Amino acid sequence: MSRSRAVDAAPGSGTGRPLEASATMYGLVAAWMAGMLPGSWLAARLARRLTDDGALVRSVLLTLGGCAVMVVLAAGRC
Repeated sequence: MSRSRAVDAAPGSGTGRPLEASATMYGLVAAWMAGMLPGSWLAARLARRLTDDGALVRSVLLTLGGCAVMVVLAAGRC
């Protein structure tokens, strides 16, 4: 029985098909995950400086907005 090069979906995922993606997509996911480690460390250090809940909420919303802008720009839709 020959196996394809695609990664098999987990048995509990509800699909019997393999997960097929390009090497570029796997690289983007790996880079995203690798960037989350230093990013979470930096975010924790910056969050310790905030003294009230309002400042924390504003900084989180600003960060989420910045991430959304970067994703849109990376998608080439602007």
